Amino acid sequence: MSLHNEPTPSSIKALLDVGVNVEDVINSEHIYDYIRPRKTYPSIEIEMSKPPGKFETQAKSDTTYTMLVHIYYKQLGVGTDDIKTLEIIEGQVVTTLTNATLGDHKVINETFTWNRQQIDKNHPYFYRSTLSISILQMNEVDLSQRQPDGVLTWQKSGSTIDNPPVADTHQYINVFDVELAEGYRDIEEIVTNNPEGSHIAVHYAARFVGRFIANFYIKYPDVGATGEMLNHMSHILTNGEKPEFQFIYTNHGSKSPNPGVLTETFTVHVDELQRMYMTEQLSRWRIIGKIDKPGTITLITDV
Repeated sequence: MSLHNEPTPSSIKALLDVGVNVEDVINSEHIYDYIRPRKTYPSIEIEMSKPPGKFETQAKSDTTYTMLVHIYYKQLGVGTDDIKTLEIIEGQVVTTLTNATLGDHKVINETFTWNRQQIDKNHPYFYRSTLSISILQMNEVDLSQRQPDGVLTWQKSGSTIDNPPVADTHQYINVFDVELAEGYRDIEEIVTNNPEGSHIAVHYAARFVGRFIANFYIKYPDVGATGEMLNHMSHILTNGEKPEFQFIYTNHGSKSPNPGVLTETFTVHVDELQRMYMTEQLSRWRIIGKIDKPGTITLITDV
């Protein structure tokens, strides 16, 4: 079962139908994918405790599914055999759900918690019912469906790459935490006559320097055979030079509810293509490059 097919009590029941079987005690006929008003003992009832919870940012989306697995068991005496049987059923439930393929381990996090309680104390020695509850939480991490606040587009005009695509532009799927820096190195000189005062340096401009950093959650439209794709950005051209990428980056100002739109156009030589494959996180790449000349910034003012 994969969480990309939303889990349901019936899908959890299908797993337990195969994995839970204690001879002469419990089998698939005693497992239900709903809460029954009249209980049978022993039995297992499965419910989704609430609609899926969701926490979403513009970078990624976390969806949490919570399943409650109720195990009802009636003790007929004060001995330990009944508790031992209950522990066997609990163990089979845990083993079955732990070994099941609930989804891609990169994007699915699973949490089990247990609680056992006596639900009938009117008869302290006979017909004492025990309820064992397993709480299974499955958290799916995926790319955000929200509109990103910033959009990065590659532009063919102004770029020098091998094997360019037919299209004039390519918009990358999910770009976040973009940093742009531009300026000139500083040369300080002490001159004989400075109207600002003695021993105060005069500042001259040295060479231009610029830096570009952008993070990407990887999806197949951004990886491919043509030169504007992320996997080709760190390659050398056939003439031995570094490729040149012209980007257009669009983001918003800070005024609410109608922020202005900022658009920056700049040219980058890529220095590094970093790949980050972290445990329980989406695969992420980072581009680090030099901006080789001043870019342009346009602003559509707040409306």
